[in-house]
Amino acid sequence: MTDQTTSTRPDHDPGSPGDGGAGPATIAAAGDPAAPAGPIGSGLGRSARVFFGVIARRQTWLNVLYMLLAFPLGTMYFVILITGLSLGLGLAILWVGIPILLVVAGLWWAFAALERLLARGLLGIDCGFAPRPWENEPGLLGKLRAHFTDSSTWRDLAFVLLKLPLGIMSFAVLVGSAGLTNVLLFAPLIDISNRTDGAFDLWGWRIDSWLEALPLLPLAVLVLLIGLHLVNLLAAVWRLLADALLSETHRGTPATPVIYATQAGAPWETPGSSGPPPADAPAAQPPSGGPAGPSAPPPTVGPPTTQPLPPVPASSNKEVPS
Repeated sequence: MTDQTTSTRPDHDPGSPGDGGAGPATIAAAGDPAAPAGPIGSGLGRSARVFFGVIARRQTWLNVLYMLLAFPLGTMYFVILITGLSLGLGLAILWVGIPILLVVAGLWWAFAALERLLARGLLGIDCGFAPRPWENEPGLLGKLRAHFTDSSTWRDLAFVLLKLPLGIMSFAVLVGSAGLTNVLLFAPLIDISNRTDGAFDLWGWRIDSWLEALPLLPLAVLVLLIGLHLVNLLAAVWRLLADALLSETHRGTPATPVIYATQAGAPWETPGSSGPPPADAPAAQPPSGGPAGPSAPPPTVGPPTTQPLPPVPASSNKEVPS
C-alpha cells in the first residue's frame, strides 16, 4: 500500500502547468459550464449581437426614415435650384435675373437649414445652426458681400445639389431590399394554383408547392438584416457628408454626435459610439492622489479656542533727560 501525501509547500500548485496539471483556468473552464468564453467566443457573440440586433436598434429606423425622405427632398431641391439658377443667369444681362438669383440663394440657405435639422433629428449628428455671416455687416451691399463670400454658402449649395444622386442611391437600396424581402417572406402564401402550370420560377428554382417555399423564410430574414446594415452604412456616408459640408469645422466648431441608440451596434450604426468595451478590458482604476476605499470623513470643526494674551509690560516712569 502506497502512502499518498500532499506537499505543503506554499509555492506548490497542484494544477500549475509546471506540475503537468491543467491549471486553475483550465480546470474552471472544463468543469464549470458557465465559465466565461475565451476571446474568440466573446468576439463571435458580439458579432452575432451586432448582426442580428440591427433590427431592434432605434437608430436603424431613424436612418430608414432619413433615406425615405432623401429622394423626394433631393428631387425638390434639384428642380427648384436648377430652374431658378438657369432662369436667373439667363436674365441677368437684363437685370431681371438678379432678384431671381437672390431668391434662389435664400432658398438654398433655407434648404440647408432644414437639412441641419434632419441631420440632428434623424442621423444623430449636430451640425449647429445655419450660419448668418451678414448679421454684423452694415448696408445691403455689405450683407450681400458677406453672404456670397462666406464658404458656408457654397458648401450648403453643394450638399443640397448632392442630395438627389445620393437620395436615388438610398431609395434604390431601400426599395430593392424591401421588395426582395417581401417576395421571399410571402412566397409560401402565394396562390400558385391559379397559374396555368401550377408553379413559378425563382432564380431558376421551380416551386410548385408551399412546402418548397418554406426554406425561403430564413433567406428573407437574412436579406432583411443585410438590407438594414446597408442602410446604416449609407447613413454613415450621409453623416460624413453633413460633417464636411454643413458643420462649421472651419470656424472651430466641428459637428457633435447626438447619441440616440441605447444598444451597442456596429461602428457605422451608432453615431459617436464604437460599442461596449471588450470583455478583457481592465477595470476602471480609482483616481490617483487619494485612497482607493471610501473617502475619509471631513474633520470636525469645533468652537474656536481662546488663548491667553501675553502680559503687557509695565510702562516705565523714568524721565528722559533733556
